[in-house]
Amino acid sequence: MEAWTATNDGWPLLLLWPIKLQVATTDRITNHNGRNPQERASLKKRLLRKWMSK
Repeated sequence: MEAWTATNDGWPLLLLWPIKLQVATTDRITNHNGRNPQERASLKKRLLRKWMSK
């Protein structure tokens, strides 16, 4: 893999998402899986932390 197409940890830049897209995707997932607003908020928080840590 070429240096300009990879991040520090080796992931290709194409796999990194903009934050707006991450938030929109977590909204869709949590609205589908969450049963109440409190559960949706915790699911959203967990997913965003997981994705941002990579």
